[in-house]
Amino acid sequence: MLGICYNAEMTNYKIQISKTKQCLSVIPHLMRDPFSWIPAFAGMTLICLALLISFIPASAQTDIASGHTLQSSDGQARIIIPPNANRVAFVDLAASADYPALPLDKTLASNVYNYYLLPASDNRLEYPITLATRFQDAARGFKEIFIYDGAAAKWKHLTGAIDLDKNELTAQTTLASGYIAVLADKVDRSEYLKEELNSPTILVADAQSGDILVEQNSAIARPIASLTKIMAAAVFLDNNPGWKKLITMQRVDDTIPAKIYIKTGDKISTRDLFFATLVHSANNAAKALARSTGLTSAQFVRQMNAKAKALGMASTKFVEPTGLAAGNISTAEDYLKLSQAMLKDPIFLQATTLKKYTLNVVRGKTTLKMAVANSNKILNSPFTITGSKTGFTYEAGRCLMIRAKNKDNREVIAIIMGATVPGKQWSDMNSLLAAALDEKTNYSLTAK
Repeated sequence: MLGICYNAEMTNYKIQISKTKQCLSVIPHLMRDPFSWIPAFAGMTLICLALLISFIPASAQTDIASGHTLQSSDGQARIIIPPNANRVAFVDLAASADYPALPLDKTLASNVYNYYLLPASDNRLEYPITLATRFQDAARGFKEIFIYDGAAAKWKHLTGAIDLDKNELTAQTTLASGYIAVLADKVDRSEYLKEELNSPTILVADAQSGDILVEQNSAIARPIASLTKIMAAAVFLDNNPGWKKLITMQRVDDTIPAKIYIKTGDKISTRDLFFATLVHSANNAAKALARSTGLTSAQFVRQMNAKAKALGMASTKFVEPTGLAAGNISTAEDYLKLSQAMLKDPIFLQATTLKKYTLNVVRGKTTLKMAVANSNKILNSPFTITGSKTGFTYEAGRCLMIRAKNKDNREVIAIIMGATVPGKQWSDMNSLLAAALDEKTNYSLTAK
């Protein structure tokens, strides 16, 4: 029920206020979704508010002008309206069981409340109000008040203060309405960590349970560059003609770097093509690897998409096996599913954790040794890397998937997509792994 902004001195005026009950009855319906008011009702709402204000005596209006605090019925949340905010005529604060989905990397540490103040323009107040919410003492992790911003369609953290004696957080906002709650980080101070990163898409999950630890824009589909080769490897393994089969390189395999510098007519085993595809991210190796299965290009791509569907990768689409095409798109959430599946395969683990690999290239009667290197600088970190894949195109930005564990054998899978600054994919991943695995970050990521 609506909470009218009046203090104890106004209780004698309940009869007068009740006269507006019929008029005000429309407001809860409008406020249920405070971000999508129906313009046709705006005039009626303002008339109701004007009628309500006319019933508030001068003494009460003076009290409102000197500041006011409204408390939720459960006593666990408060709105503190500052002095001289005398344009406030209507306030509601109530616990809500129906609220927008919480961030994946947070746990709820309080009830969720819905509040609104009227009148307001574009859901903004001319002055900040203070929100105070108590949290559960047993709740673990770094805690902050979060507010759901309907215009941005996301929960945002509010920097504030904490009273450990009361288990209460306070913060200020100028939003006139929203959902508020105390949320606890699964990785401490992760919101501040995200603000320091260049990568727009982030996902860190516990490797065993799949529990999301750090997340940002993980459901947004975007080009994935050479992360595509993880699926190409998966489809090859489903159609492996044998590891020792020699494949003759054709002109159609040639492409732009990264690639292995071999000639048309050279022969190379499927095993070496597989390792060149994943260690060196060689595009011509990926094309020859797909061709080695006996499938046409179209058939191979169809199997890539069929496997994505089978894994529940609903936002994923492949158009070719190398990752060069911007039409290969996916989300971090989808790629977590693929990574979890592929990281169970021993040869995939071997191929994605090597720093170097030596190919055997048959050229006529001669067998040439050709070394290829992995560009992944995270392989030089103090973590135990148990799976990885890099990716870059101008459309996709810098992408990276890593599975890593610490000395206590805690293991996470981390995925970043879309980093725009050269080298930031390494420092971003370093920071995420260090935070999730509770490790220090003062080590060099330079190639060794």
